[in-house]
Amino acid sequence: MSNEYLTIKEEVIAQIEVEKSKFICYLYPCDNEEDAKSILKDIRKQHPKANHHCYAYIYNNGTYYKSSDDGEPGGTAGMPILNVLKAKNFNNIIAIVVRYFGGTLLGRGGLIRAYTHATEKGIENAQIYAEGFKRIYSITVDFSFYDIVNQRLNHPSLKIIDREFNEKVTVKVILLDEFDFNNIVDLTNGNAIINDEGESLYTYRV
Repeated sequence: MSNEYLTIKEEVIAQIEVEKSKFICYLYPCDNEEDAKSILKDIRKQHPKANHHCYAYIYNNGTYYKSSDDGEPGGTAGMPILNVLKAKNFNNIIAIVVRYFGGTLLGRGGLIRAYTHATEKGIENAQIYAEGFKRIYSITVDFSFYDIVNQRLNHPSLKIIDREFNEKVTVKVILLDEFDFNNIVDLTNGNAIINDEGESLYTYRV
């Protein structure tokens, strides 16, 4: 969905080696310029002898982004990192790839591939979350219909986020894709009460 982005909640580290050059990728949650600067400062302190600290970050629903080659040939490091983040629809994230030169020049193509691969490796190691404004629905039924309704709501187009057990059972779901709630009404012979709770910002594990 166009209003949904991917993000992370914690630090991720990955490393690859190409022609004896080490590329260490760091991913961090980041939703503003000051956080980005602070994270970059910390990474530079951790790796004072590295040859390059290339990076890209993106936030504000993907509308603000920045990248840096940090001394690598123009367009061979920061932009490939950023392209990976954009292609995978990430938001509120910074990716920093630290390079320790191994003695062999990789050329433009080799550098682009290396920085791309390092970033992709970091994402492979990450626990990813989807974040966006989602429509919430509540479904209330008698206890006698709970099992069949719960089974029907375990559907790829929905994500159950809450269950309340009182005189009746109310199940709240996020609408991820198109779903016919009339089917729930039919399953319960009209017993189910479906309420549109409106949109809410929600984050869930992918």
